[in-house]
Amino acid sequence: IRYVQVAGVRDVPADATAATVNFTVAGAAGWGYLTAWSCDSADSTVPDSSILNYDAGWVRANTQTIGLGANGGICVWSYTDIDLLVDTQGFFNSPSVHMYTEPSRVADDRGTNGLGDYNAGEVRRIEVDNDAVAAFVNLTVVDAKEWGFLTAWPCATEYDRVPDTSAANYDAGQTVANNSLVALNKGGFCVYSFGETGVIVDLMGTIGAGETSIVPVGSQRLVDTRSGAPTIDGRHAGGGIIEAGQTRVFQITGR
Repeated sequence: IRYVQVAGVRDVPADATAATVNFTVAGAAGWGYLTAWSCDSADSTVPDSSILNYDAGWVRANTQTIGLGANGGICVWSYTDIDLLVDTQGFFNSPSVHMYTEPSRVADDRGTNGLGDYNAGEVRRIEVDNDAVAAFVNLTVVDAKEWGFLTAWPCATEYDRVPDTSAANYDAGQTVANNSLVALNKGGFCVYSFGETGVIVDLMGTIGAGETSIVPVGSQRLVDTRSGAPTIDGRHAGGGIIEAGQTRVFQITGR
């Protein structure tokens, strides 16, 4: 276990209660996974959750929003030997942003666990908190049987239309994790899987209804460079492959 100080370092203020952090694993010695959680020192108990899965030699990254311990830090644990990069991207210090001390597993649907693997094209609703407007969740695809992707969005029922977005992409045999901030509908959200796979959902925290500075919205595709692929308003649709070394500017606000 390694302790990493976040609050009070560079642009993150000392009173920050949570931070959005990008974790990058490099040069992994073998298969494994990474776990990160709120703590006060490296003398802490490792929670039963993962934020990033990797295989030997891989370089893989994932972004998480994590609550900070009383001293403003987090703990990181790896299943096997790795090099690790930790980059801060933002912070929260609002009392309406409630981050858990450690992730809470709200769904474990794989094999014979829970409801079992998702069938291709299946939607399941996840209940979170009726007093929250959004949730920070980590979605983990486990032992996918085929190529596919997950979509997560606020829904009233599992029969709602699935939006044209993705929250995690996977190939056959892979275990892949990705973090999402998902708006909630009556305290819950839906997860759709294109292919057959096991899915784990870990709840990292919630945003309360009293928070007005953070406005969660349903997932919307703003950019798709593939030929003929749509976006929510037709802007930045197509445009072709981003070539090596090329920079493009995409408008986000006002859409």
